[in-house]
Amino acid sequence: MKLHKLPHSSDCSRVIKDLLRVNLVFCDLTVLYYRRIMTEQFQESFLRTRRYWLERLLRELIYISSFEQDTSVLINAQTELFCGSQIVVIASCLEGLLFHRLGKEWDQRSELSSLLEQIQLSQSFGLYVERRLFRALSHKVYSLTDGGFMKRQLQVVQVLRLLEGDINIQNAPTFQSNLEAFLTSLDRAEIRYLTSFHAVTAVFEFFTLYLIFLTCPRAFVVPQSWADMHLLWVAAHPSAILPEWKRYIYQQCLVQLVVGFCRILSRLNEAFNNDPDFGFCFGGRRYSPWILQRRNAELLAIAIINLGSTNTPVRGFADAWMRAREVCYQLRRIKLI
Repeated sequence: MKLHKLPHSSDCSRVIKDLLRVNLVFCDLTVLYYRRIMTEQFQESFLRTRRYWLERLLRELIYISSFEQDTSVLINAQTELFCGSQIVVIASCLEGLLFHRLGKEWDQRSELSSLLEQIQLSQSFGLYVERRLFRALSHKVYSLTDGGFMKRQLQVVQVLRLLEGDINIQNAPTFQSNLEAFLTSLDRAEIRYLTSFHAVTAVFEFFTLYLIFLTCPRAFVVPQSWADMHLLWVAAHPSAILPEWKRYIYQQCLVQLVVGFCRILSRLNEAFNNDPDFGFCFGGRRYSPWILQRRNAELLAIAIINLGSTNTPVRGFADAWMRAREVCYQLRRIKLI
């Protein structure tokens, strides 16, 4: 493919299919590796080579979900990984890779946004894998001799898990309390530990959709990518029977979420202006902030549109709208959104 050609959905789909084929070969050869019946050269290079192609596949899937937002390609790949009788072996190897990263690449993946990215990856493998990874993460952090800083980062992840658990019971006051704790923790986190910012945006997207679903039971507007990835799961928690006092609390949570996201984007703006070494990272490489332009812009716009379309004015909406406009104006100059 020529470098100047814009990628299309079909291009992404072909890349994923090719990577799945290559990974299937190496994952099938794993049995031969552990039986130690191959040549010495094969034994020495196999795990390293398999790891390279697994990383390539993960990197492509994360790129599509984080930047391209092409959910049709992503859903097809996930269906093949977890439902295909032949390719399911790759999912098992990818799961092992997550735990390998936790042990062997701790220094490179221990900052807050990287931890969020790993947790999001584990969620793709189901609740059991997510719980195992979180237990392993907790054990890793508490085994550190000087783990005070890491314990504070782990607390952010713990609060996030509490928020996800609140969805099952729909206890509005508890959800609001945990949301405030999560936003406060992010405000206290050093901005240099949010370099994998696509993972932070993913958290805000999910809870924005959830709160929109609760506060706008009759009609709402969301991007197609949100609907493809999350709406079926969110719809399993009906909102039509919510009493008005609960709906009011969830509206305030959505306002708080928008304002909190604006605060983080403002801090990012200061970091880009004041620190020439600061930058976003993906797959171990830095990328230009404008790559997240559409995604961050959609998040703010969708939240504001739905908040402003309610039958009765939402308390705090004017402040959220003003902050969203201000942060968009500030960050447009560095093309962050």
